[in-house]
Amino acid sequence: MGQLSDSLDPFRSTPAQVFRSFFAVVGGGERADELLKTGLSYLPRYRRQCVVHEAEGLKLGVFSPEGNPLDREYLVRVGDFVIYLEGDFYEIPGEITVRNLLLGQPSDSTLFAFLNGLNGIFRGFLVDLGRGNCTAFVNWIGFTLLYYCLINDAICVSSSIWPLIRMRWQAGADIDRSALEDMVLLGHPASGRTILSQVSVLQPGNVVNVSRTRSHVQRYFTPPARTESDPQHAARRMRCAWHDHIQSIAGGFDPNRIATTLTGGRDTRVVLNALISQGIRPTCLHVGSSSRPADEVRARRVAKAAGCSYRLVTSSRPPDEFDHDNYVLGEGIYASGNWTFGALSLCARQYGDVVEYGHTGDVLGGFCDIGEVDRLGQGDTETLVRWSLSRYYAHQTPPQYILKELFGASLNDFLARYVATFDELGASDPYTTYVWQRLGNRDFRRLAHFASAAKLGVPAVCLYHDRRVADVYLTLCRNLWLNQRLHCSLGHTAIPRLRWLPAFSYPLPPILEPFVPGSVRTTLRSLTRTMQTLKQPAAAARDRDLEFARDVIQLAREEGILDPAAIARVAAANPRTAHQLLYWLLATLKLIRFARGTPLPEIDGSRLFGRAQDMTRVDIVDTPGCPLRSIQSAMTVGVVTKSVGGE
Repeated sequence: MGQLSDSLDPFRSTPAQVFRSFFAVVGGGERADELLKTGLSYLPRYRRQCVVHEAEGLKLGVFSPEGNPLDREYLVRVGDFVIYLEGDFYEIPGEITVRNLLLGQPSDSTLFAFLNGLNGIFRGFLVDLGRGNCTAFVNWIGFTLLYYCLINDAICVSSSIWPLIRMRWQAGADIDRSALEDMVLLGHPASGRTILSQVSVLQPGNVVNVSRTRSHVQRYFTPPARTESDPQHAARRMRCAWHDHIQSIAGGFDPNRIATTLTGGRDTRVVLNALISQGIRPTCLHVGSSSRPADEVRARRVAKAAGCSYRLVTSSRPPDEFDHDNYVLGEGIYASGNWTFGALSLCARQYGDVVEYGHTGDVLGGFCDIGEVDRLGQGDTETLVRWSLSRYYAHQTPPQYILKELFGASLNDFLARYVATFDELGASDPYTTYVWQRLGNRDFRRLAHFASAAKLGVPAVCLYHDRRVADVYLTLCRNLWLNQRLHCSLGHTAIPRLRWLPAFSYPLPPILEPFVPGSVRTTLRSLTRTMQTLKQPAAAARDRDLEFARDVIQLAREEGILDPAAIARVAAANPRTAHQLLYWLLATLKLIRFARGTPLPEIDGSRLFGRAQDMTRVDIVDTPGCPLRSIQSAMTVGVVTKSVGGE
């Protein structure tokens, strides 16, 4: 198979691929090979070499990662059952454990027990070759996504949305108007919808049973009971979990090459404290913005107090410092296109091999107005949903105005879909429902930020993605004051000085925050944000936003999906948050253009696996040279690997 010359090779100097891309076809008959090759050609990846595995009625193509010590992959067949499992594991499951799942006839209960015992960011599927059915699954906290659809008589499962929306559109598909509304209001479609009605995404903690006639989604993960009420005992448990977590990643990475993101707020301080308490002084990376200079000052002070080196990442950094031609800002339907996280990850390649993130701790800990949630939850779920939405849009254009202007739709129709995301959880009380809905839906888009680093050759790790750490948060009692006290104390245990450095933009030391009513903190935060807004260089920000808005509106005009005049009216109605709305519209329009096969433009530095003009080229490698883990033992139980195709 021929190779491109160095001068033309679009993969030259691209990031190492630390994530795994895969595409599987179950069934499909004579068209299975064609479907597989098409799916592989549209998979995001940074390498050409692909390994294809084949069994009766199953074809699987995998672009394997490199340079990621946390990565594990399992492909095992016993009789008519084949299981494929991959991900970053903090505790490595034994192959015997995986094989035992297939002994006998796997049931929902045995699969659920198996998945609940895993500790990592994983996904995969179980195929019954005899019946031609497929059961797909993802980890309980999100981050890695899994997409599926039917194309004629074949079940297609993919690690990325891009192959499925292109292939499904070519086979005949409809744009889901309700998903468009959800993306504009929430940044992602509610529940398991995507931009196309025929393509679905699997939500965190769920499994889906797919056949050629139907699909059925079930939830395998149930949050544990919140029984922990002693803050000192919780702190001891947390520090033990930190130790185990750091040992898991430090065993594969040089401790001197670990970086952590730092905003200076509570979440990132907890991660920073966890690393320092284990003897690691990470490089602190702050994503800077000219509109929020106070945040950069706070982050710098925290890094100095912690005795850590500090790096500022901004959009104005010289482009030649980065290999910025190939990167992804998020993945699939959850991509917000935020340049700051792309810049962060690009910078992280210079300063660290693994990046620790500080998101989701507040979600797991349940930092919300418990009394208000309980009171509203005593009525119907819609009351709780309306309250949640009103909090989210407290400083933005009312959602009913956005729906009416852009879609001519009613807020009640949107609420009906949004209520369903609460009801699907089946939680026993409104508080747990609210917390887990935030994790799975509204705050789910935050987890897409981890994907930015993973797609740049930087293994991205989250402290709270480790089951040992998350379980401590999940078992905390429903006492807001307790949780805040624990969270604040964990942020400065290793560096006592941090208890006096404000964690938010208002001048309130963390040690005093648990004693201040939530209403007072909210008021202080709002006043501070208002003052920061008034201090911004209005003319420069306005010119930047107008240029970006023109680009997005032009793209909408070309696609004919939304009224450009309506987009301009909505953006003008609330200039404070217009940029976020326009980014969500941009992500939506990019998906539609990709599905239709229209070239993707570069807007505001946001690219989609950038400049590679020959990305559709796939090199199929022979099995003996494959870098996969645990695959040789899989071959002994009947999975056949073969070399196919190529130029």
